[in-house]
Amino acid sequence: ADWGFRSVRIAPQPASLTRLSGTMAHPLGPIHVELDKQSEHLIARIELPKNLSGEFVFHGRVWPLASGRQEVKTEMREFQK
Repeated sequence: ADWGFRSVRIAPQPASLTRLSGTMAHPLGPIHVELDKQSEHLIARIELPKNLSGEFVFHGRVWPLASGRQEVKTEMREFQK
């Protein structure tokens, strides 16, 4: 998201997938993301390395991310209009 990879933007496009996960290398350490799409919610579990921040973007809505583990829970009905 930022020049020199100083911050990250995680913007998944899960389409019909109900679960997915991935890990990406970063100079500060691994970035890990797990998504679980349920009928009512999308739950994103994200882990960023120390001293890295960013944002989670889903259907135009943005949540700030800090280093460490965090969970973002969205209401799917907001995005099924």
